[in-house]
This record gives sequence, C-alpha cells and structure tokens, in this order.
Amino acid sequence: MNTRSLCIQKKVALVGGRRAGKSSLIHQLVNSRFAEESLSTVGIRVDRWETAVGDTSVELILWDLAGPDQLEAMPHFYLEGCDAAVLVVDVQQIANLNLPKTWSLLEATLPLAARKLILNKSDLATPEEMAALAYQHRDWTPGLVSARTGEGVTAFFHQLATELIGQ
Repeated sequence: MNTRSLCIQKKVALVGGRRAGKSSLIHQLVNSRFAEESLSTVGIRVDRWETAVGDTSVELILWDLAGPDQLEAMPHFYLEGCDAAVLVVDVQQIANLNLPKTWSLLEATLPLAARKLILNKSDLATPEEMAALAYQHRDWTPGLVSARTGEGVTAFFHQLATELIGQ
C-alpha cells in the first residue's frame, strides 16, 4: 500500500547502441539483479520503477528503445511526452561514438526532455579508466554504472527522478 501523499509519473527513454546494456540496466533497476541471458530488444520494452523523493512517490516509466542512429526513423509516438532521455554507452565502445553528434541528435529529437548520459559496464574498466572517461566527458556529467554489479544504477535513476520533479 502506498502511503505517500503524491505520486508523479515521468516517462524516460533509454537509447543507445546495440549491446550497450539498456535492457540490463532496466532489469537491474527493476528486479535488483543482473540477467545473465539477455536478448536484444526488438522494438520497445516498457517497465516501471518507483522511488520516494521526500513525501513524493515518483514512478519512472522506462522505455527501452533502439539506438540513437535510429531515433529519426522511430515512430513519433514512442518519444511523445518524454520527460527525459538517457543515452546509454558501453564504456568499451565509447571511443567509437561521436558523442557531440549523438547528443545533438537527442537535443533535436527531444528538445524539451532532460538529457543524461550513462557510461555502463564500469566493472569492465579500471577505476583509473573510469575516472579518465568521467573527466573526458564531464560536459555531459555522466553516470558511471554497472548493470552487472548494480553499482550506481539505483542512485543514478533516483537522482534523475529527483531532478525531474524539481527537488
């Protein structure tokens, strides 16, 4: 039973390249465990996650979508009403990504939505490598997370929920 005085829903689109870990992040967030066997998402998948921010219950409606290269071709209604877009990047693949171009595409596609960057699979990099990536991409204030270990996942999405309701 929910005893919170107010419940707010926010739509969050997760976008990123294949195998970036979008589905795994959502699974870790919603189920508090890593799914060893994960298939690529075909189309979309929608999940819900709720967190408390003060006396407010915030339910994030999490849309697991295709990669950023497919945003322009994506049906408009998938993105309609998005409060936030989270670009998920595999730390081992970030060198292959033109982040400024991808970020510009997100801004053009979702001009009113908050935009965040997640560097996923932090467990596959050394702390020094992660610190260097965080510094290198500091303009985007990346979340450093690992869907496999769960490190940083809940904290990232709780912070996002807090920002989305303006607290």
